[in-house]
Amino acid sequence: MLQLQEAVSGRLKRGQPAVERHALALAARLAGGLGETPFRVRGGVSGSRAAVVCFDAPPPVAEYLAARGFVVTWRGGMIRVSPHFYNTAREIDALVEALARYK
Repeated sequence: MLQLQEAVSGRLKRGQPAVERHALALAARLAGGLGETPFRVRGGVSGSRAAVVCFDAPPPVAEYLAARGFVVTWRGGMIRVSPHFYNTAREIDALVEALARYK
């Protein structure tokens, strides 16, 4: 719990613009990584001010990701991922790797 508190405190000290840049960079990283998988990005990247990426996927993909510890939302034939200040590039890469292995 102390590590989480320190991470949150550190990110907030950087200020909202830095938090926004970080989250948007993670979303762009995810969208780029999805290009190497069979999943098609449907929205939430180019020119967006929100760090949200949506991609086509059936419900079993969301279940597959949840079983591996990823927190995503499935809605209307798409998975929604919204990285934020507490996420890391390593976590985004792990998500993309899990999606690349999905069969």
